[in-house]
Amino acid sequence: MKWGGKAAYSISNDYGLYGNSNNSTIIYKDESTIIKYLVSGSMLPIHEDQLFIDKIELNQRTIIEIEFIEETSLDDFFDLFEKN
Repeated sequence: MKWGGKAAYSISNDYGLYGNSNNSTIIYKDESTIIKYLVSGSMLPIHEDQLFIDKIELNQRTIIEIEFIEETSLDDFFDLFEKN
């Protein structure tokens, strides 16, 4: 399965930079578990004053999220996480 290629930000047709709401992909799903790949990013400037600093940095990080459909023990998580 091809996955990745997600970004926390998107660029519009008029070259504006926006937070990307399409930033996750389900990479595995069965009747009891969902595993997602997602990307989270730092906040974009929200006030004009923030645009006057010398350096504006945007950071993004990838996250693997494991969700159990029903409440389960933490040992089940570790068993799934440690599978080869």
